[in-house]
Amino acid sequence: DELEILRKDGQSCVRARHSLAEGLSWGPFRGNVHSKVSSPGQLEPGPARTLLLEDEHCWLRSLPQALTEAEANTEIYRKDEALWCRLTKPVPAGGRLSVLLMAAEPGGPPSHAVKKPAEPEGPAPADIQLLPQQAGMASILATAVINKDVFPCKDCGIWYRSERNLQAHLLYYCASRQSTGAAATATDDKPKETYPNERICPFPQCRKSCPSASSLEIHMRSHSGEPL
Repeated sequence: DELEILRKDGQSCVRARHSLAEGLSWGPFRGNVHSKVSSPGQLEPGPARTLLLEDEHCWLRSLPQALTEAEANTEIYRKDEALWCRLTKPVPAGGRLSVLLMAAEPGGPPSHAVKKPAEPEGPAPADIQLLPQQAGMASILATAVINKDVFPCKDCGIWYRSERNLQAHLLYYCASRQSTGAAATATDDKPKETYPNERICPFPQCRKSCPSASSLEIHMRSHSGEPL
């Protein structure tokens, strides 16, 4: 019996018989907390919620309702289909309780679904392997971009580390220029000569055909920046 009900001049309140610690709670009680909708013509502020209890003699009815959280030292909230009363501040002996009505337990899970933020796309799978020539070119391009020391081919988009390699590419290896020149000088429909050990440059912007693995290796030096 920590509490006692006082009635005077038609008003009632609840007082602590002895000092009560914060977090002390009572319940469960059968009832609900109803939210009121204020009318446009309402001039005086009032409690936004009302307490509905099935027990007409329940002592919770004697608790005066506070208008703000700062004025209250007690809260009534709904949890697990029941009402609970809990002290939000320590109450000294003889202190009166003032309650704030809550629609749900403070700090409880929200009643609406929370949309999870989209997860950022992760890096490429670690099992994707680059060809040795591609790996070398990737490391060169990373350094070249930092140093801003790159020479791009405007026709096929390949970047070179030196102007010399770019010029060699334009003269001998640029697939776009070779196809343009071949179209301008072609005089017959002679089929393209094929080689038994033909190799294709792995760069999608280049795709040059080399007659052998050794010639492909020489061609790849134009991409990697090594001397030709």
